[in-house]
Formats: sequence, C-alpha cells, structure tokens
Amino acid sequence: MLLDEELRSQVGMYLELMLAFNNIDHELIWKYIIVSASQLEYRSIVVLLISDEEDPNKFWEYEERTTLNQAIDKLKKKKILSEEIWQAIKTIGRLRNSILHRKALTGITEYVEYKERRLFYDSEAVKELFEDVQSIMGSIDEWMLQHSSSSPGTEGVV
Repeated sequence: MLLDEELRSQVGMYLELMLAFNNIDHELIWKYIIVSASQLEYRSIVVLLISDEEDPNKFWEYEERTTLNQAIDKLKKKKILSEEIWQAIKTIGRLRNSILHRKALTGITEYVEYKERRLFYDSEAVKELFEDVQSIMGSIDEWMLQHSSSSPGTEGVV
C-alpha cells in the first residue's frame, strides 16, 4: 500500500472534515460528478474533432486549454447536438466546478445543489443526475456513430 495506516487515517479525516462527507455515499457521489463531467468534456471535444473531420483519437493534442464550457460553446456555434444537451452538459459542468472550487472549502455536502435540490441528501436528485449523464452520453455516442467511420473508442476513458 502507498499510505501507511496512520497517514491514510489522517488524510481521510482531513477530507471528511473539509468536504463534510458524512458517509461513503457522499464520497461516491463526489467522485461520480468529477468523472462524469470529465467524460462529458472528453466526449464533447471528440465530437468537435469528428465535426472537423479530424482523428477523434487526437484528444490529447486538441487545444489543451479547451474547457468543458468552451467545448460546448463551440458545439453551439456549429449547431451540433441540441440546446437541451448543451444546457444539461453546462449544468453538470457547473456542478463539477462547485465541488472542486470555492464550495470545497465550506463542506460541499451542505451546499451543492443539482436542479435546486441538495444533491448529497436527496437520493432522487442523485438518480436524476445519473440518468441525465447516461442520457447525454447516449446522445453523444449516437451523434458520433452517425458522423464517424469509427466508433468513439476508449482512448482517454479513465
């Protein structure tokens, strides 16, 4: 193991205190938000690459500073995907930013909301987030299959 028992305990207590994790579900939700938003960013950039008739596997070379919001703005300008999908992705991007920036210093579980509901205390809100992410991923995958000679692949998928 990388961390000895004492250090693991100290790091765990610090994170639990700072992030206000009250149970394992809070940590899982937090991780899910980060990973799903990262995947949406990855897939949005792959869509842009495909739309420019470039190799979708060039993700790592694509404008390194392109953020999720910038990618969505580019998709909007190109009229790729729907307004509903753009807004849903932006909502999830804002959610990710809220748990990684300022609110991370004040206990994310107490303040973070998804669609005006306290995400870390409302299992239906978590279920809705999960279903929204799956729906968005499905829409993006469908677009990629229709516009690419190859499947989306797994490069860049963590």
